[in-house]
Amino acid sequence: MCSNEPNPLPSQLAAEESAEAPNVSLHARPDYQPPAVRRADLILGPTGPFRPLIERYLETVVPIYYKRATLIQVRSSIGKFFRFVVQDQRIADLDQIRPSTITRFIESERGRGLTSINFIGHISSFFVWLISLELYDRGNPVIARLHRPKMS
Repeated sequence: MCSNEPNPLPSQLAAEESAEAPNVSLHARPDYQPPAVRRADLILGPTGPFRPLIERYLETVVPIYYKRATLIQVRSSIGKFFRFVVQDQRIADLDQIRPSTITRFIESERGRGLTSINFIGHISSFFVWLISLELYDRGNPVIARLHRPKMS
C-alpha cells in the first residue's frame, strides 16, 4: 500500500519532538534568581531589620509618587542609607535614627565624592510615610534647613 504523504525529514521530526518536550528553563539551577532579584538583594540585603519596611514602601508608595524611571534611584538611595545605618552605625531600631544619623550619612556620601542631593528627598519621603503610618513617632530626621545645604 502506498501513501501519498511524504516521509518527514529528520529535522521536522526533531522540531515536533522538541515542541512536545516539557518546558525546560534555560536556567536549570534550582537556586537561579533573575538579575533584577539579585540586584535588589545586593541593594537591600544589608539593610537588615529595615528591609521589610523598605520593600513595603517600594511596592506600595513609590510607584504612585515617583516616575517609573526614578524607581531604581529611590531604591538605591534608601538602600544605601539603611546599609549605612545597619553596617556603619550599628542601628537596629527606627527610634535610634536621629538627625545626627542623617548628617553622618551625608558626610559619608560626600567623602565618597557624591555631589547630588536627591537621596535626601528620597529618605525624607520615606520617613514621612513611616510617620503617617505611626511606625516612627519622632519628627522627620531629615531637616531641610540643616541637611539640604550640606551637599552644596
